[in-house]
Amino acid sequence: QVMSTDVKCLRPVERAGVVYELLRNYSHGTFPIVDTASQGTLYGTASRSMLCTLLQRRAFGSPDVLSEYDGCGFLGPKRLSPLVQWDTIERAYPRYPTIDDVEMRPGDENCWLDL
Repeated sequence: QVMSTDVKCLRPVERAGVVYELLRNYSHGTFPIVDTASQGTLYGTASRSMLCTLLQRRAFGSPDVLSEYDGCGFLGPKRLSPLVQWDTIERAYPRYPTIDDVEMRPGDENCWLDL
């Protein structure tokens, strides 16, 4: 079997704790990024190795970063989490971090990860 029928999706902007728990509880190699606010638009996919690298590098924004957008439904060009260059992620190859290498500190779970 190549594909799972129990698909686990992430939103384009997701809580770091949600991503962490998903990686802890499921062994999928790739996760679809789906915008549930726009009736399920597929934005792309995120690999397990990329997500682990982003979490390990703490590439997430503070929990209150979305407060100014409450109710408007549009995020615009504002960066919600620190930018991580693609070559930074690729530099870890072939020894990408695993979820066991990621340390979540108190309060990290509510931070936003802009995928």
